[in-house]
Amino acid sequence: MAIGLLLLIGITSFSQERIVPGSKKGIEIIKESTLQVVVGEIGEDYDEAIKTALEKYWKICPVEYVDAKEVDKSKPFLATNVYQGKGWAGKYQFLKLVFTGPKYISCECHFDNLTTEKTGCIGIDIDKAEWQLRGTIAVMNLCAQLRQYEEVIITKEYGDFLKFEGYTQKIKTTTILIPTEYLQNGITKNAFKKLPKHEFLSLAEIAKRIADGKTKGYAIFTGYVAIPGRFLNIIDLDTGDYLFYKELGGGYVAGGTSMPDKLTDKDIIKALEKI
Repeated sequence: MAIGLLLLIGITSFSQERIVPGSKKGIEIIKESTLQVVVGEIGEDYDEAIKTALEKYWKICPVEYVDAKEVDKSKPFLATNVYQGKGWAGKYQFLKLVFTGPKYISCECHFDNLTTEKTGCIGIDIDKAEWQLRGTIAVMNLCAQLRQYEEVIITKEYGDFLKFEGYTQKIKTTTILIPTEYLQNGITKNAFKKLPKHEFLSLAEIAKRIADGKTKGYAIFTGYVAIPGRFLNIIDLDTGDYLFYKELGGGYVAGGTSMPDKLTDKDIIKALEKI
C-alpha cells in the first residue's frame, strides 16, 4: 500500500514524535503557504476523520487535499502511510502521520505509540476505527506542537520549547479523559491521582465524544514511547492546546536495537506531581 508515498516521505522516515528544530522564518513560510494533505491512501472514513480534525485544530494556514502524486515537496504537506515489515517484535504493521514543512520543520506521529503497549512501541494497529481516532489525536498533537513552537521560537531559543508549561492552570478546571487501554498495559488508576479531575474512557468512547462535538471542558491524556524517549501530553479537546507536555527520556539505547523503556505508574506520578 502507498508505495509512491513511501518514496515521497522517505527523507523523514525516522522516529521523531516531536517537531524538529527549525526557525522563525520556517513558521512564517508555513503561514504564507497552503498545507497539502494527502488523501485516498487509507480509506474514506479515515480521510473524513483527518479532515474533521484539521478543520477544528489546524489554524496556521489554508488546507488543500491532494493525491500523493500531486504533492509539491517544496511546500508543507501532511501524509499518512502504512509501514509493514519484520523486526525484533515479529511481523508488524503500523500507521504514521508525517508533517514536513520548510526550514527543517517536520514531525512524525506513530499511531501505535499513542497508548502504552505491553511490549513498547510496536505495530499493533489493525482496527480501522482506532486508526480514525488515533489520526485525530495525531493531528491534535501536531497542531498543539506548532502553536507551542511558534510561541517559543519567536522570542526564545529552541531549548525553551522543551520547558514550555503550556496552560497548566487550566488543568484545574478541565476533566482529563484517560484511555482505559492504559489500564490493560501495566498502568493503574493510582498513576493519575494527582490530576484534579479525570475520567477513564475507552478510545471508542473518547472518539464518540469528539465526533459529537462534546469537547468543551475536556482534554485527553496520551503517553507514548519512541526512539527519542518517552512522552506525556495532555491536550485540550476543544482548543487543541497543550495543557501539559513532558519528555521523560529513556528511549532506545545506541543503535535503536533494544526494546524501549516502558511507561510506569512511577513515571506518570513523578511527571504530574507539579500540577
